Amino acid sequence: MPTTVQYKRRLMRAMDDLAEYTVSTANANVCVIPALINADADASDLRIVGRWIYVVSGTGAGEQRQVIAYAPSTGTLTVTPPWSGPAGGVVHLTGYFPSGDGGTPQEDTSYREIIDRSCALIGVPDRVRVLKNGTDTQATTLWPWLDRHERLLGPDWLLETSPIPGHHPISAMWRGPRLVFTGTGAAIELDAPDLDPGPAAYWYIEAIRPGNTWINGAENETGLVLDADVALPTIEDVAKVGTMLAYEALMNRSPGRPSGDYVKRWAAAREVARRVRYYDMSQERPEPAAAQEVA
Repeated sequence: MPTTVQYKRRLMRAMDDLAEYTVSTANANVCVIPALINADADASDLRIVGRWIYVVSGTGAGEQRQVIAYAPSTGTLTVTPPWSGPAGGVVHLTGYFPSGDGGTPQEDTSYREIIDRSCALIGVPDRVRVLKNGTDTQATTLWPWLDRHERLLGPDWLLETSPIPGHHPISAMWRGPRLVFTGTGAAIELDAPDLDPGPAAYWYIEAIRPGNTWINGAENETGLVLDADVALPTIEDVAKVGTMLAYEALMNRSPGRPSGDYVKRWAAAREVARRVRYYDMSQERPEPAAAQEVA
């Protein structure tokens, strides 16, 4: 399963917004990146200023700062606010969005947030196991994402434990199940309940879960947070949906941060995202109105 940092790296590359470097030396306010040394007397000292720098590995992993000065002749970046100094570590430099959420005062959406929402829009087939309670109503509150009928997968969405030990679950649709919603969450109502299920009898719900609800092999309500967190959607699917969300964010920024033809790029990326299997089109935001570009 892909990690958060793998998702981010792929999306950054799709946006042509990733520079990955190793830091040789650093202190509380600066870091030296040998790959950024440019001895040309005309080298610009502004091309990296304003970018976000995120520590992927090494001292201060997960810290994020903004570049406020660049010295091409030495490859030295000055950052704000002070940090731990990632000497020998790997950093990402990005321009459109910060990589993560920590350490830098900023109002922008992060790549981490875009990745998490991308996973939320990508469905993953799953079989949820619910211990039978011997009544005609079975709560599903342990799975808050099971919030509408469209989450159910196919006409035979409810199975039950086979009466033959060791066999696969069998269809329970003959029991007349239906997913209902109450003030406390969703529940399954049955016309013909199993009144004497035994201690090892289960219902199995065939469903499409949002991709950010199963993190690190367990049910999760907070989504992807850490770089090492893993999720189920593929890297390519997340990159396709994430590109759409990234252009959506860019086209709604104030003019010039940075400017670009993001309306057309967003529309094209949306068509690609909609071809992702189990993409949840119902959760798309209303079509945004783009900010006017600076002439």
